[in-house]
Amino acid sequence: MQKEYINENTDRINIYESRIRVLQADSNNNIVIIIDWSEGDPIKMVCEDTSDITIRLVHNPQFDKEVIGVLEITGFSYIKEGEKYIVQFNFDFNPIGIIRIKCTKFAFFVSSEPFSMGGNDNRIKQEE
Repeated sequence: MQKEYINENTDRINIYESRIRVLQADSNNNIVIIIDWSEGDPIKMVCEDTSDITIRLVHNPQFDKEVIGVLEITGFSYIKEGEKYIVQFNFDFNPIGIIRIKCTKFAFFVSSEPFSMGGNDNRIKQEE
């Protein structure tokens, strides 16, 4: 049975060093993200009523050009602006950059209790 953590309650889920495996839009204007969770089975994140998505990823020059890399999460942040949230994933290995999503609600669906707390990295303003 999956447990749902919504908005600020997602602080209970540590996704640091996990990897984004799938990022897709569904027919309800949601963004669905499948994360290879470092603490258990893959988890699903849903950003509901998405109004904007920004993807800025570049190759890290410290790696060979032939190395594609994976989307390993090195930061997770969110802020509330009015009725919407801005949710951001940071990537500091290869590639480096961000994925930022504006939505009305975001939630993680997990099949097991988290081992460690996550939290808000508060890195959104640093990236703008």
